[in-house]
Amino acid sequence: MNSKPMSYDSLRTLLPYLEANKRIELVSRVPSLRSMEKRVPFNIDYLKYDPDSTTINGTEYKVGVIRQYGGDQMAKIHNDLKSDQSGAFERQDKFLQGFLKHFQFLNSDGNFKNKKAKVAYYAFLKDYTTGESSSRKKHPNDKSAPWKNELTKLLDFYQSYPRQDTPVHIKDQNKRGGFAHDFDEYGFKIFDSLRTGEHGDQQELSDLERQYEETKQLYMDTEKLYMMDSSGLNFKNEDKMMECYNYLWQHTQKEQEDYIKELLKLEKRLADHKTLVEMFLDDLQPYYNRKYNIPLEYTPYIQLSVNGKATEVVKYNQQLHCALRHVSLFNRKDPVKINILAVDQELRVPPGLKFKVRELRLLGNLFLICDSLKPLIDDSSYPIEEIVVMKTADNGYHHETIRTARSLKIWCTVWLPTLLVLPNKNVEIGPANMLSVEDYVELIESWMNKEMDIGTTWEFHVRFHRTLTRLMDAIPHGNMVGATERYIPLPLTYSAVLHISYHHKPTLYDKDRWILKMVIENV
Repeated sequence: MNSKPMSYDSLRTLLPYLEANKRIELVSRVPSLRSMEKRVPFNIDYLKYDPDSTTINGTEYKVGVIRQYGGDQMAKIHNDLKSDQSGAFERQDKFLQGFLKHFQFLNSDGNFKNKKAKVAYYAFLKDYTTGESSSRKKHPNDKSAPWKNELTKLLDFYQSYPRQDTPVHIKDQNKRGGFAHDFDEYGFKIFDSLRTGEHGDQQELSDLERQYEETKQLYMDTEKLYMMDSSGLNFKNEDKMMECYNYLWQHTQKEQEDYIKELLKLEKRLADHKTLVEMFLDDLQPYYNRKYNIPLEYTPYIQLSVNGKATEVVKYNQQLHCALRHVSLFNRKDPVKINILAVDQELRVPPGLKFKVRELRLLGNLFLICDSLKPLIDDSSYPIEEIVVMKTADNGYHHETIRTARSLKIWCTVWLPTLLVLPNKNVEIGPANMLSVEDYVELIESWMNKEMDIGTTWEFHVRFHRTLTRLMDAIPHGNMVGATERYIPLPLTYSAVLHISYHHKPTLYDKDRWILKMVIENV
């Protein structure tokens, strides 16, 4: 059967009705469509922003920094070593050039300034590498020669530099999609690229070094008890092997099983201590990378995952939030139309981008989030049709964006002082509210003492029926016409009345859910 290609006009007509993720996939596969696609309206039913991901209609696009050891970065460092023609350094200690310049062992040409400096340096190296394993050496505190103290740390922190094998905890993080934060050129973690300033102070470094030494000591103490070698397959020596065999030979089967369990626990504890040591090293190295201009021993990449599956890996040449915003086709002239926008952080988006939003779902610092949304949301979206506050620890309800919402739903803890000043006409308060009977009475009295718009409707989810019966008894209504056990009308003016009522509304997980309703209506 002959297939006829779709015309430009037909495709332009079809694109607005194509599901958002299908549209993103289509454009990624056919880059020639990008120019036209940007001029066609883009509609999304549900968009959620997280620090390292964007979810569109249930499909999660996540970016993370993965770190690869060996490979390109190792080749680059080794090439740098080969290109050193001075003959001043062995290959394994070329990374110490910054350290030696700092302590004035080298002249401006990068060579030892005299024979005495060279002899002192290599004499220390020889002494360091003989005797006890370097991993077991304690950092000295020689006040007469501070450079020795510092060099001992570096040789400890940079064993086998550059490492060929990726540390276990880095491998695990790579498998999970990478790190959700950026790194600077020294390896410092950047958790918020909107905040500037130098990372890592002396106090933090001192704390890390102390924690590293304590963890390293735990690892060495545990290693002494462990019977196997570093491979985990063979005994360390014949004595350890005989110790194990003799115990198994002389004890009952139950005692043997308990013994094997303890050995396995010890093996797990040893592996955990080793991982902790590597993690502290990972946090320590950036301080010395910066101080002595030591190159990173890994190559960072940005990995894109779609619903947990890695789809693309590119060079790490931009910050994560920049990489993420280019994934979703948001860089366009006309506003993106969004039914529900869920946000739990400050948004970082391309300049000029606009969203037309019907519903906002907010989690976090309300004032900070709403401020960051102001330049992003198109003016035609205000007042927002519906705002749902999922969780917050601040009192950002006084932000204009929230106060002007046509409908406000609060599904987290909220207190009476906040409710007393909310001007919203339609409000729904979830079951997490902490209101007492006295609080409800005070809120009702505040409504009766101020002018309220006709049609104002507030609903409260209440967990217990007894709370509502106590409330109805506490409302001074006398023999009000029309009053019943579950309904009380309270006149406000000659033309307005406050109706207070409640009804049962069980849910799948809460059979004792009730709804308290407060409505201002015409007489």
